[in-house]
Amino acid sequence: MVKEVTMPIDFAVAENSSFKLVIPIEILESAIISDKVHVATFNFVGRKGRPFGENIKIKFKVQKAIDEVQFYQTAMELFDYQGGDGPELQFDDIVKILKQVQGDRNAAKELMAVKRNNLTMEKSDLDSCITENNMEI
Repeated sequence: MVKEVTMPIDFAVAENSSFKLVIPIEILESAIISDKVHVATFNFVGRKGRPFGENIKIKFKVQKAIDEVQFYQTAMELFDYQGGDGPELQFDDIVKILKQVQGDRNAAKELMAVKRNNLTMEKSDLDSCITENNMEI
């Protein structure tokens, strides 16, 4: 399901220490797309081939590959689509929403409407607070 990873650690690691490491994970083309949660386990091996430290377990799902050009085109269209009353969402927020709904345009529009409504409510609360306290911006 996942291509085997071999990475040399090219720096000293003191006993009982911790460090950050980026592990490249490549899903094999033969993997079947599903909502099933899989677990990839990684471990460290010393120079003499003996494992050490704790296993690192990463949960993942196999989803269809994303055509990045199409994905960002959809995000741009959704950004332009916002129109109407109320605050607009930032492009980065729309990208996050689109990722969250796995590229589903209609689900993204619904979630965008909820987020914009929340922003409108927050602004309304702020405006009423400012009015109550006779503050000026």
